[in-house]
Amino acid sequence: MKLKKPFKIQFIILFFILFAFLYKINPIKNFSEIINIKLPKRLENIYGYCGGESIGYLKYIKKKFKLNAHPEIINFIHTPPNLWSIYEAKLNNYKSNKKIVLNYPGEKIQVDLVGLGNNIFEFKDPYYFSTISSNINKIYSKKTDLKIDYLEFYKNNYLNNSNLIRKSKLSYDNLKEHKLQINLEEFEIGENRLFIKIISNELYGEGSALKMELENKLNINNYEIIHNYENCYFLN
Repeated sequence: MKLKKPFKIQFIILFFILFAFLYKINPIKNFSEIINIKLPKRLENIYGYCGGESIGYLKYIKKKFKLNAHPEIINFIHTPPNLWSIYEAKLNNYKSNKKIVLNYPGEKIQVDLVGLGNNIFEFKDPYYFSTISSNINKIYSKKTDLKIDYLEFYKNNYLNNSNLIRKSKLSYDNLKEHKLQINLEEFEIGENRLFIKIISNELYGEGSALKMELENKLNINNYEIIHNYENCYFLN
């Protein structure tokens, strides 16, 4: 019995889709990893040791130190919550005075501004940064001089309505950076987006490589360092 031509074409297409799918997921390799690599190492390979979600470091702290309560986890890379990796239900009713700090950048946090054209930049993920930093210290660029008269800060909500929330006059004392000292709490940013418009006779785009320096709320020098690996810390 001969197959009809349209059926043949559908069969060939289906075969190639199935082949491409199997090639992508590589089931033989994945099964081999499950057999040969232990679960903690697989988690570390996926989520990082001291980088990204840093599950490897969290597992290490749990194994090495007796935790009588869940420590506060502060990750300076915005990732999904990672307490699940060391969670124990029996510790829920206890409070801890310890912190696990992941991907600590230092006392200052550098943020890249995203150029949108027409001297408008977006400060990405402002709510997250408002939880880990207190002030905007300065705006700067290592590539170009900044002849800026004013900075206008706009808050944009989920309805795409923009409101001017602050206008800051700048001076030309230093063309590479302008000090600001703006408290992030005054923006009351919530889940809104934050845009910055540069008022200037100059035109600034993506190539300007504009950055902002934030003041970190956490200074590890104020704590006892129980353990440290690279930029991950266990603090008391």
